[in-house]
Amino acid sequence: MASKNTPVREGKKIVFSDGKTREVFPVSIKNLRKMMKVMEGLDPLTTEMTGETITTLLDSARIVLTEIDPVLVASSLKACEKRDDLVANGKEQEAEDVEDPLEDVLDIATMNKVIAAGMGTDPNL
Repeated sequence: MASKNTPVREGKKIVFSDGKTREVFPVSIKNLRKMMKVMEGLDPLTTEMTGETITTLLDSARIVLTEIDPVLVASSLKACEKRDDLVANGKEQEAEDVEDPLEDVLDIATMNKVIAAGMGTDPNL
């Protein structure tokens, strides 16, 4: 009789806006610490969605997705660097036109699911 191996970690399958299903696993303690540092400034009781809030959540989602879709995360980071460089050089208008591929595949609900699954909680709550 063959025994069945059961995974030690269970991932959550999440469908992104690009139609791809990605299986999101809880992040390592190292990456969880990074996420907590990024999310430090967020008020957990706030319901207001500001540009700063979205940026913080995107930064957290990037940490979760680093090992799941490294190409997407690398492209996203490159877009962020380009946007930051333009802003630093006084080209805010051009910076607004830089497209972050991560923003194209996430909506708020999906982003929240990714972060929850990355933290090891049920993204369906």
